[in-house]
Amino acid sequence: MLYSFVRNSCILFFLSLNILLTEVISFSDLELDAGSSGEIQLSLLNDNILGGFQFQIVDFPNQVYVDNVVVTDRTSAFTVSFNEQIDGSVIVVGFDLSGQGLDVGDGDILILTYISTGIYTTDIELSLDESQ
Repeated sequence: MLYSFVRNSCILFFLSLNILLTEVISFSDLELDAGSSGEIQLSLLNDNILGGFQFQIVDFPNQVYVDNVVVTDRTSAFTVSFNEQIDGSVIVVGFDLSGQGLDVGDGDILILTYISTGIYTTDIELSLDESQ
């Protein structure tokens, strides 16, 4: 069976010192056979230096789970943790204790390894829970 991840992008808004900052996150596409694993690149276009991030990724329908999250060159100084939730979503938290932060730019910040959990043919849509 084949899983196809639907590309999705979302604009996140951060409120800091009464200034509205807009950062754009996007996911790469992935075709995944049932019972196998694959990687999705999470990219960020940011106009401001970021000291950290937290977001929740929801996959619908819940046919995959996140097995691993790895930093890229852009986030090599970051400590990143993730936790799969009961509802199948995953919360990812990353921060930079060096004080340097994530430079302004565009490119991959994380690589997420997904593993399929079902045997159905379906499209799975990833989205960010903007209430987090």
